[in-house]
Amino acid sequence: MLLDLNHRLLGNLHLAIACGRVIHIWEVSSGECIRTLKGHSSDVSEVSWSSDGTRICSGSEDETVRVWEVSSGECIQTLEEHFARVTAVSWSSDGTRICSGSSDTTVRVWEVSSGECIRTLEGHFARVTAVSWSSDGTRICSGSSDETVRVWEVSSGECIRTLEGHSRDVTAVSWSSDGTRICSGSSDETVRVWEVSSGECIRTLKGHSSDVTAVSWSSEGTRICSYAGTEVWEVSSGEWISTLEEHFARVTGCRGVVMALESAVAVMTPR
Repeated sequence: MLLDLNHRLLGNLHLAIACGRVIHIWEVSSGECIRTLKGHSSDVSEVSWSSDGTRICSGSEDETVRVWEVSSGECIQTLEEHFARVTAVSWSSDGTRICSGSSDTTVRVWEVSSGECIRTLEGHFARVTAVSWSSDGTRICSGSSDETVRVWEVSSGECIRTLEGHSRDVTAVSWSSDGTRICSGSSDETVRVWEVSSGECIRTLKGHSSDVTAVSWSSEGTRICSYAGTEVWEVSSGEWISTLEEHFARVTGCRGVVMALESAVAVMTPR
């Protein structure tokens, strides 16, 4: 099971939860499943919300990316060019493009309106496990089983940074809102914070005792939420703040969790 949070849809907090081939949309306040999205022919690997909360994209073991209209539950685009499992998906902030990572070792950039693949980013030596857009939509970062994070200039398709320091698969990546830093989670049980301009690892956050499968920045860029626990970290000091425990299965997404903590979201409870 994997989940992704969105707090914008119809002014309420909603969850997209993929179970096997099906995606369920839940309204947190009522606990009601308001939509079920069906169409993938194999298990869904990841889901991502558009910034306006009206659409979801999903990647699957069936090698496709699907774009869904949440209000109707209709699949409005099927994006097909990967030739292995799609392992990661992410919307650009303006909602016009999607990037996807795959076990075929590539990152692809898609124009949502046309369904066209406008860029293929090649450079990783193993499967791509995570992707994230910068807030201005000009760059993408990707994590891979080759133990690196790569930073890409979308306009040229050029890899402008290769961030090396993890000792096992990189399993999660996230940009800070100002675009100056990236955090990455890994099977080496650490979270690293990177300065994009220099490529330097400025902080290594240690405390997890298993694979880190998800990371997310707070909107102001001072805290990071990571899952293997879940842990919340103060970036400036590298200090652990809180562990959130309630899940009884693997969590593979925590986007929106840090932002929503002050709203008393019942999905995770600080202990």
